[in-house]
Amino acid sequence: MGTPRWIVIACACACAWAVAAAPACGKAKGYEREPGVDRLTWKHRKEAKRLLLEVAMNLESYFGELGKFPPDPEPLTPAFSCCEKRDLYEDNTCAGSASYWSGPTWKSLHVEIDTAHSVRLAYDAVDPSREVVVRAVGDPQCDGTEDSYTLKATAEGGKVAFTFDERLDPF
Repeated sequence: MGTPRWIVIACACACAWAVAAAPACGKAKGYEREPGVDRLTWKHRKEAKRLLLEVAMNLESYFGELGKFPPDPEPLTPAFSCCEKRDLYEDNTCAGSASYWSGPTWKSLHVEIDTAHSVRLAYDAVDPSREVVVRAVGDPQCDGTEDSYTLKATAEGGKVAFTFDERLDPF
């Protein structure tokens, strides 16, 4: 049966509020800039963490309802780097568009970024009954060096466990 949709939405809203409020709190884990990390890279990591957490919640809900993960892989979305586009906004982000997220997996996971962003997402169904990998990729400096962060979802015994890139340390 799975978690009711309103609980998932409430959790997502609480999580989004926590992400937005954390800088004001000052000492929230993961929201202090590490020494030696520039502002754009730090902002990029925060965005990657937030997006991967949202996908994780949606994966857990999807698995709870259907007993498997979405089977269709999704290439890096959007298909282009924000740095390749000339419609850059401030801080090397590009315009969001709901049209980028029309793939079957993004639709089934309710993933849609319609605001300015610097991170692209990719989805790989390693084994849809047991394991999937989601990557958040971006080039915060637009210098040709892309950062990649990984979320691995593994199902065992009807429960989903998540492993995040240690640089993100979301929990």
